[in-house]
Amino acid sequence: MEHLSDKLRVGIIQTNIDIKTSWHQDGELIQSMNFESQNMALDEIRRGFKEFNSRGKSAPRIVLVPEYSIPHFAIHHVEKMAREIDAVLIGGCDLFVENGNASNRGIIVVPNKWPAIEPAYRSTSKYMGKQYFSKPEFEWFNAIHVSPMSDETHYIIDAGPYGKIGVAICADFYDIERFVIYKGRIHHLIIIAYNQDTRSFSFLTEAIARLLMCNVVICNTGHYGDSLCFSPYDKEYKRIIYRNSGANLFSAQVIDLPVDILDKEQSLASRMGKKTAGKGEFKSTPGFIKY
Repeated sequence: MEHLSDKLRVGIIQTNIDIKTSWHQDGELIQSMNFESQNMALDEIRRGFKEFNSRGKSAPRIVLVPEYSIPHFAIHHVEKMAREIDAVLIGGCDLFVENGNASNRGIIVVPNKWPAIEPAYRSTSKYMGKQYFSKPEFEWFNAIHVSPMSDETHYIIDAGPYGKIGVAICADFYDIERFVIYKGRIHHLIIIAYNQDTRSFSFLTEAIARLLMCNVVICNTGHYGDSLCFSPYDKEYKRIIYRNSGANLFSAQVIDLPVDILDKEQSLASRMGKKTAGKGEFKSTPGFIKY
């Protein structure tokens, strides 16, 4: 088994896009972000990457961008940004419409030499889709006369020394079946979101972190705020690693997630069903759960 790192450094960019104006033109709903919003989104993403790049060796290894934040024309720009700081990018793209079908997709960009910390001149990109759409999305699709197209794939990223990562888009965070698949298979769960109901996500974050015994990271739009990182530490004051509450906030923040010590606790919980590994750093899973 590959030796795991002590921590995974993650960069969270909160773009501040208002869905009520960004997908409107002359009073009508449109399929793609209007020109002004596209430029604003790209500018904020650039600002975030510039901040991360200035950190040198302490730059993040993974960068997150919220749902619906990357305009189509900017995809090759953000791929280049990821290569420049040698970080994996997980970010939400503007709506894709093909043959009358609409899909909500995120993009995962992996520099070709990652996780090695070396200059990368090429990268590999893969799209992931959303399975369950929200009520406002259905209203939007009806207004622009397209049909929703779901992606039922459940994604797990093997991040080498940084552990295994489950990823999902916004409302898929409510998918109970997804957690059955992820249980015992991941160290981190990452959600990219454009979510107004931040309170519900907050409650769910703690519950899922405890049930899956993993770190949970929410990268939400800055328009609603409340990007959040929760780790199932035993001591309550350590559990919220990061939280950015408040609406209409752009931010670019770097956080550290535990990896190796969490993996040790997961492994022993799987065998013994109780908290005895990793110096007792983490909450044990409920006794009725076979991890």
